[in-house]
Amino acid sequence: DTSENGMRVFTRYWGGLAPSMLTLFMSICGGVSWEIPMAPLQEISPAWSILFLFFISFAYFAVLNVVTGVFCQSAIESAQNDHDMIMHSIVTEKEAHIAKVKSLFKDIDGDQSGYITFHELESNMHKPSVQTYFEALELNVDDAWNFFKLLDEDGGSSIEIEEFLMGCLRLRGNAKALDLAKMHHDQQWMLRKQSAFMAHVEKQLGKLGQHVGQLEIRSDLSMAGFNSEDPSMSSMELPGARPSSKDLLLVPSSGVRFAIPWEDAEMPAEIPASSHKKSFRTFSAQIEAQL
Repeated sequence: DTSENGMRVFTRYWGGLAPSMLTLFMSICGGVSWEIPMAPLQEISPAWSILFLFFISFAYFAVLNVVTGVFCQSAIESAQNDHDMIMHSIVTEKEAHIAKVKSLFKDIDGDQSGYITFHELESNMHKPSVQTYFEALELNVDDAWNFFKLLDEDGGSSIEIEEFLMGCLRLRGNAKALDLAKMHHDQQWMLRKQSAFMAHVEKQLGKLGQHVGQLEIRSDLSMAGFNSEDPSMSSMELPGARPSSKDLLLVPSSGVRFAIPWEDAEMPAEIPASSHKKSFRTFSAQIEAQL
């Protein structure tokens, strides 16, 4: 029974050229476990078993790896060709857009002067041919004035073909991440410049306020009847000056200090000690009223 069973297995897997080739193919492709067809070979001769194992090893580690490498290389080359085709299509599309923009520029530039004015742009905005060009360029233009300002970067009140070309290509389609990043960077730069300018303005306003305060004090003194060129006013001092020991220092309610010589002050010859403070306040009030 065992020999008959082994013979059936041998006949099934190695009974001819076609079954043998099918067995070898299934052994390396997973159709059958290579241990099953190797069992009858071991009964015949160990040499056939060793030869079968050599075939399995060579097929797995040499042939199949080479075949896999060939397919991978082919896939890589196909991907590279696809990348080149994509780049070629991008360049072709850009050239087509440039040709459309140049044609649009010629249609708007009616006098063929080489530049477009706002009047020419506004007068041609609603033409069907111009609208078709804008739609082909993926430009949604509703306001001619704003569109003209975006294209006229140098502010020369006219748009040359280079400005028109670069502006249309830049404004085509939706906003990109690079455009948003550039806008954010420009805003940050403007904020830094504005903060530095405001700090400088506040510093200058502080200095200006000090000068204005000094001018107001001099103006008040001039309106009070004092002449800065009068020698008798040499004893008058502005805030911050120190009066002489021979001067009488008065501080009226206006906050301006006055140093008046004692000999010019009309004080009573004899003043009771109890009324010194009251008389001095009365004298100060009289001086302030005269000012």
